[in-house]
Amino acid sequence: MINSSAAVLCAAQMRDGSTNGSFHSLSGVGQWLGLTHAGRLAEVGWEKYASLRMLTWEAEYLSYAGGLDTNLSSPAFVVPVMNKVPTKTAVNITLGQKQFLGSYGVMELDFGLSCAGNMDRDCSVWDRILSLSADCGGGSVELGRWINAFQRRTGHWLTEAPFLPLLYPNSAQETVCQFVVECTDSWLATLSLRFRPESLGQLGLGQPEQVLPIAYPNPSQSFSGPGYNANRTVGFTMCHNCTRAAVVAIITGHGGCEFQPTSHHFELNALVNFSTLDAEYADRFMEAGSALWCADKTGRGAVPNEHGTWYYGRNGWCDGMDVKPVMWDVTAALVPGEQQKLRYFGYSYEVGGTTPSE
Repeated sequence: MINSSAAVLCAAQMRDGSTNGSFHSLSGVGQWLGLTHAGRLAEVGWEKYASLRMLTWEAEYLSYAGGLDTNLSSPAFVVPVMNKVPTKTAVNITLGQKQFLGSYGVMELDFGLSCAGNMDRDCSVWDRILSLSADCGGGSVELGRWINAFQRRTGHWLTEAPFLPLLYPNSAQETVCQFVVECTDSWLATLSLRFRPESLGQLGLGQPEQVLPIAYPNPSQSFSGPGYNANRTVGFTMCHNCTRAAVVAIITGHGGCEFQPTSHHFELNALVNFSTLDAEYADRFMEAGSALWCADKTGRGAVPNEHGTWYYGRNGWCDGMDVKPVMWDVTAALVPGEQQKLRYFGYSYEVGGTTPSE
């Protein structure tokens, strides 16, 4: 808004065709304050929308954070891994016997982010992938993935990670693992492994006896045409004492796919197509490019009011949120006594469309 004399001057200059304009926002301290469920003051982020919706989104996130604290107070065996450690820093941890940790129903990643300083403005302005990897003597494997918020020093998530056998590649006894959170920008990562007795995980299967990483012949093929879906069939044999099986994947689309709706399919023995088009996962991928899909996920842990375009729907992820694995119980599609064949393929769609394309 400008005053009347300035408006008259601008109008005259626009008639002469000699006006150059620029738009920007002014940052300020103390415009808004939040109050957490624990009675602590909190920043509420960037007032990008000139409406009270930004306060609603922050209130939803603070409610999520309160629920998370309640979940973290439930009984669990906790293995601290790192506490405000700079990303890209390797941390070595000795884990106890697999039989003991496997006796718990589920393994979860209690992961939090912060940055140096004590204000949002002290954090990196860009959104980046954060990937947790562990090497316990059998090579590096990814256990979890998150996307940091645009220049907000908050973010805390509890994410199921059904990958315990990957931490014991050579023995079921004690194992030494090297954990690293990879990110191209500098953040401070806090991580604990939580083992809960009262939960059997999302699928109700408990912790797996064996995890088989799937390696396709063309891992570097980009998602840009039919070639992406070529050579995506692998064979595997069930372990002799395994009676149930699940397909678990961590999937996000970036670069040219960031705002592109996609679907991802796992076909077992040419019998059943397990797909992200299922109701449980469809909105995570098919709402990419929509106006406010990620803004609607603040109650699930998406950090609101970031200093960037955080509110747009993304392909399998949101800024300031964890990437929960997609998983299906595929037991019914197993062929007893034979080698199992698993095929993966993916499709893309126009924003708002339903017609698949390779």
